[in-house]
Amino acid sequence: MTSKTKKILIIGGSILGGLTLTATLLFLKLKKLIEYNLKVSRLEIQKVSLNDFRLKIFMMFTNPADLTIVLARQEYEIFLNGIYITKLKSNVEQVVKPKSVSELNVDLNLDPVLVFQKLAHMQKPLSLITNLKSQKLKLVTKLSVKVGFFTIPISIPYESTIGTFGQ
Repeated sequence: MTSKTKKILIIGGSILGGLTLTATLLFLKLKKLIEYNLKVSRLEIQKVSLNDFRLKIFMMFTNPADLTIVLARQEYEIFLNGIYITKLKSNVEQVVKPKSVSELNVDLNLDPVLVFQKLAHMQKPLSLITNLKSQKLKLVTKLSVKVGFFTIPISIPYESTIGTFGQ
């Protein structure tokens, strides 16, 4: 291997390493920022029937950073006592301005009959009614954040009980 080839490999490796480090640091900063700053602000019922329930959920996102965040895609998977219930999602690009509060929205589409069938297979289905606040809730947030020419996937699991969710 010639010294010119070695220089090219060293320079290329340095650039690649620098980009990887930058992307990792940005990922960690965005993950921490997004983890704590979403609050549901309002709901709009789109459709209600026995087999089809559609809801648009609006959330306020507080961005304390000097960074504009472009969400290319949002997905929130919801589990109740370990049972997958449904997901909220939006494929619409939404922009969160720096040092401000922005309203984001996601769609909820579910089949109520299917959800009740899933919940009926729980060990103690009546505990949903008698002891609602102690039920385990898990929310897995999956975001695609655009940064320049790159889209960075971020996954944030959050577990709580219904009684303490969001506190």
